[in-house]
Amino acid sequence: MDNAQRRSFPPIFSVFRKQTPSAFRSGSLPHQSTAAVTPTTDTRNVLTESDRREQRLARNRESARQSRRRKKENLENLSAKLGQSNMELEDLRHVIESNLRSQEDCTEDERQALRAYRFARLRCLLFPPHACFWMWLNRRACVWTQQASSSQRISAAKIGETLIQEKQEQESETTGWEAKDGQTLWPLLCFELQLKGEQEEQVKAILSQASEEMTQELEALQKMASAVGTLYKDLCVSSKRVDCTYEAVRGVLTRAQLQVLRRYAVDVPEAT
Repeated sequence: MDNAQRRSFPPIFSVFRKQTPSAFRSGSLPHQSTAAVTPTTDTRNVLTESDRREQRLARNRESARQSRRRKKENLENLSAKLGQSNMELEDLRHVIESNLRSQEDCTEDERQALRAYRFARLRCLLFPPHACFWMWLNRRACVWTQQASSSQRISAAKIGETLIQEKQEQESETTGWEAKDGQTLWPLLCFELQLKGEQEEQVKAILSQASEEMTQELEALQKMASAVGTLYKDLCVSSKRVDCTYEAVRGVLTRAQLQVLRRYAVDVPEAT
């Protein structure tokens, strides 16, 4: 091929060598237009941001819905547990009350014994046993000594010794002598004390003088002793009635109401 033919056919890559680097970066060829490429890319970016926003809002709504559902379930579970706990506490309260009531029934005898002991101590403090004995002896000594002296002229101790010997002859074992009148009581007392004749006369004189001087005092002391005994009996009856009333009221009221009632019962005596 000669030079004229070479000039009429240009090289194949001559077009690409004439293009600038910016044309290759834009992806356009010499025979193509780049006017329709740029608007397509902007629309795709705007739709993507809107979709992301919608998806984010949907996720937030679903998360809030699940959170509310979990809270509702937790509240229902807590309500069920609270009801179960209240039922268990009520059952336990009934069990404790029944146990306390049974214990109170078991300790009824102990309480009565304690009450009797306290009143016995009160009587001892008000009027000791030896004082009761001397009061009882002073009120009867004059009559008994006169009866014993008029029956026989010998010493009362000798009379008591004779009575004891007769008792021993009648029974194999001596269980004591029951003195029902002055003729037997005074001699037996003198024999137990081993009083001599002079001592017996002196004791008679002292008891007679004390009986004459302390007549009013002895009557007052005797009334006081009988009043204490009557008070003890009345208090036992009242205590029994109060226990019955309290048991009846306790079966009606609740535990909180009983606590208020106990506080009121404690405060009222202080207020009055």
